[in-house]
Amino acid sequence: MPPIGDLTRRELQIVTLMRTGATTAAIAEQLFISKTTVRNHIQNIFSKLKVHSRLEAVAYVNQITRREPTTRTEAGPASAVTKQPTKAA
Repeated sequence: MPPIGDLTRRELQIVTLMRTGATTAAIAEQLFISKTTVRNHIQNIFSKLKVHSRLEAVAYVNQITRREPTTRTEAGPASAVTKQPTKAA
């Protein structure tokens, strides 16, 4: 299973937006990049994660985030891809 740590910061941002159901156009608008650039990033994500669709990519990232420790300092602003620590009672 390829780690999501292989993704760049921008790819992590894009996959995080994909997890919300954002379209290519919505991602492009939010990140101030072209739709073609978004599509290129998505193809790179597919290649790195060895998946073939957005659904597979999102499912893969969801599965990985359930297994990872609660902190990921290298993810930076895209840390929404990681699990949030639970609050103590």
